[in-house]
Amino acid sequence: MNSKIISLLIISAAIFCVICPVQADAGQSEQITITASGDRSYYSDEMITFSGTNTGSDYVYLFITGPNLNENGSRPDEPGTAAGTGNVNTFSRAAVADNDTWKYKLFNATDFEPGTYTVFAVTEPNNMKDLSKGTYDSVSIAIKKPFITVQVSEPVVQRGEELVITGSASWMPHSVAIWVLGFNYWNGAENGSMVTVIPEDDGSYSYVLDGNETAKMEDGKYYVIAQHPMYNDEFNVIIEDDSSGDGVLVTGIRTDSPEENGSGFYIGGNYALRGADAAEALIEEIDSADIDDTYDKCEFEIKGQVENGQSGNNQPDKNTDNSILAAIGNLFVGISG
Repeated sequence: MNSKIISLLIISAAIFCVICPVQADAGQSEQITITASGDRSYYSDEMITFSGTNTGSDYVYLFITGPNLNENGSRPDEPGTAAGTGNVNTFSRAAVADNDTWKYKLFNATDFEPGTYTVFAVTEPNNMKDLSKGTYDSVSIAIKKPFITVQVSEPVVQRGEELVITGSASWMPHSVAIWVLGFNYWNGAENGSMVTVIPEDDGSYSYVLDGNETAKMEDGKYYVIAQHPMYNDEFNVIIEDDSSGDGVLVTGIRTDSPEENGSGFYIGGNYALRGADAAEALIEEIDSADIDDTYDKCEFEIKGQVENGQSGNNQPDKNTDNSILAAIGNLFVGISG
């Protein structure tokens, strides 16, 4: 009885598999495979290598789907070109070698927004809508954007205390810019220039406002903005002297529309924006659509002064100096007496 039941179950399962096959996308087959190099997560300027096998045709046709791309797929190396079934020029193509392997290198993905994408390898030039007309395989990849972080050692410091600004910059830029802005303060004011630091090999960086510097700063809130130059490794928000001599300007250098480069705002001089207004204007400039840079921000507060009035500059106390001189004078008086 048990053996009959088992046989019946096996037959039923076989019939079910014929009628309702395992849920796999129609056309997906081991005839063609695709993999992506590395961990499948890339910055948009990195080269991505796709490879695999194909026993179904002499060429592999590739298209990609994802954020802001055509719903039926786009050509990977020309994402503005929609993949069209039957039109080989709308696909990226890789020849299949004698050992049935293939390889395709996507050299630059800067036209892709950060996000998750799927790359399809098809035996025929068929787009997403017509995948069932051929066999295919797919692989998902992530495009990520360079970033920067910033934080301060203490949220509240006294005048004369040291403050350390630290953070991390991905993608290894040659330098990052550090802006510290207060109501009557800009950390680049003394030299009239941007303050930059070079990250370490692991992307970490630090910038110190020592006690001598904080001793000059008034009580109040201060804004720290760390600027990353992004893909072109050049700062597109910079400072320059105003030709009229009225002060120092922050201005944006547009990457695609230089004719729209504007005067920005004053960060130094009689017309300079202050504190929160300056920080807001700087962020707005970096956030402009045609500016390649990115940023992170944080705040700290200067409140009061360190006890005994020292400003962290390790200068000897004047009273101590006077006491020493007085003691020496008394010594000479004693000798002469």
